[in-house]
Amino acid sequence: MQIPGYLRSLTPVVLRADAQVTNHGYSAGSATAFQAVLQAGTAVLVDSRGLPRVRCACGNPLGEPVIAKGQVTHRGERWPGYVPARILAIEPGVQPVTGLVIVNTADNTWIERTVGDDGGRDRTPDDPPPFEPSDDLLFPSPVRPSEPEAPEATPSAPAPAEPEEPQCPDPSAPGGPAELPRGCPPPMEPDPGTEAPDDFDGLPTDEPWELEEEPGAVPEPTQVFPGEPDDFDEFGEPVDSGVPEPFAG
Repeated sequence: MQIPGYLRSLTPVVLRADAQVTNHGYSAGSATAFQAVLQAGTAVLVDSRGLPRVRCACGNPLGEPVIAKGQVTHRGERWPGYVPARILAIEPGVQPVTGLVIVNTADNTWIERTVGDDGGRDRTPDDPPPFEPSDDLLFPSPVRPSEPEAPEATPSAPAPAEPEEPQCPDPSAPGGPAELPRGCPPPMEPDPGTEAPDDFDGLPTDEPWELEEEPGAVPEPTQVFPGEPDDFDEFGEPVDSGVPEPFAG
């Protein structure tokens, strides 16, 4: 296949993660292969299986990464955010496709780009991935050790209900009980001499109060204080009763 035709069959994309590839150089008149890590944001050309084939900045051909066994040594300048444990090794798809679903970095949305197109025919995919473009499914953020969950609270026994105060009926009411329920105070006995008469209904009246004398009771003598005459004449003048003044000199 001619080189121009092959390049036209590739699709330009931008890496969203640091990716390991087999890069190539030229030394002593022959091509050399070495493992390299391309930084996220590097523009590459991928084939119909999604595998990077050309680095756009220099035109070097790229191949599948070779995963080394055992300990490896990283050489070269490290960029901010470079973490060896977060390097992505891209594997080619099972079969060729006609369109690649990638992320539009301008607005962080899914787009479908036709293989071999430079982006002029990008469109919204009919069946987009079931997650957001911003979701990091390859290298999720490490989970911080969470605080131990508090043990579930065991349902405590209900507090004992306070005993309700007994309903104490009025024993003097018609049809009242002969015995009061337990906890009810005994009825108060009225003080001697303070009982209300049988015909007293407890309601005040407009009639004046009259003092009823008990039969056979001897009225107490009225005490007369000095300066208080017993009687007055028709002109309102006091009349001498002939009783000597007990407090006169």
